[in-house]
Amino acid sequence: MQIKYTNFDGNWDDDCQFCGNPHRNHQVDLGELDGVRYIHRQPCPEEQRRITKQHIIRANTVRAVITLYEIVIYFWNKIPFKGEAKLIFSILKSAYAGTRGILYYWFMYRKRK
Repeated sequence: MQIKYTNFDGNWDDDCQFCGNPHRNHQVDLGELDGVRYIHRQPCPEEQRRITKQHIIRANTVRAVITLYEIVIYFWNKIPFKGEAKLIFSILKSAYAGTRGILYYWFMYRKRK
C-alpha cells in the first residue's frame, strides 16, 4: 500500500512551531482510496488561532479598502461640472503649449538677427 501526505512536505518528527509537539501528533488518517492511504496534517489549536487571526485581518483590510473606494466615488460624483472642467483644462493646456511654442520660436528668431 502506498501512503500519500496531502498538505505537509516537512519532517514529521520536527517540532511544531506553534505548540512544540511533533508534527506526527497532528496527523489525521483520511482513509484509503484506490490502494493509496492519505494522511493529512491537521493544524493545532494555536495554529488555527493564527490562521483565523490572519483571515480576520485580511477581511477587515479588504472591507476598509472597499469602503474608502466607495467614499471616494461618492464624493467624486458630487463634484459638479466635471466634464466642463476637464474640457476647460484641456483648452488651457493646449493654449499654454501653443503660447510657449510661439514665444520660444520668437525669441530664437530674435537672437539670430
